[in-house]
Amino acid sequence: MTNQHEKRKQHPIYTGVLQYFPDAINAVAHCSFIGNEQHNPGTKLHWDRSKSGDEHDAMLRHAMEAGTTDTDGILHSTKTAWRALAALQKEIEENGDSDFYRNNPSRTYIVTYGLGDDLEGANFDYNVYDSKQDALDCYEMMVGNGCITADISKTIKSTEC
Repeated sequence: MTNQHEKRKQHPIYTGVLQYFPDAINAVAHCSFIGNEQHNPGTKLHWDRSKSGDEHDAMLRHAMEAGTTDTDGILHSTKTAWRALAALQKEIEENGDSDFYRNNPSRTYIVTYGLGDDLEGANFDYNVYDSKQDALDCYEMMVGNGCITADISKTIKSTEC
């Protein structure tokens, strides 16, 4: 076996996560859908990181209401799990440990930004780029033009069926 093969075997995503927690993963996926409809109605499912920055605080707020359902019909425990995954993903990326993105050539970059006087009244929009440099150029332009918030997210291209 190669080192790469051995390394992949140490990350059993299907048998070590999906088979352990199928209902929980399904609930978190639905939470992503509901959140996208709430924060980005009518857009393709994506994680708008400009609207998601206080993962640890939000996670604990939802954890304090574990066992109950939020006003949108999602269990607070589901939202706790979503926020924990979001915080972990960001931490892995910040530490430069994201093999998934580093080794996947079919990634895209989404630049989200808000225009307005404050976050509450801002108009949010996004642009999608195949090139990291194009995304960085857009980000710098948005910040330079007085956007009140801007963020770059990495995603994996999906294929429409």
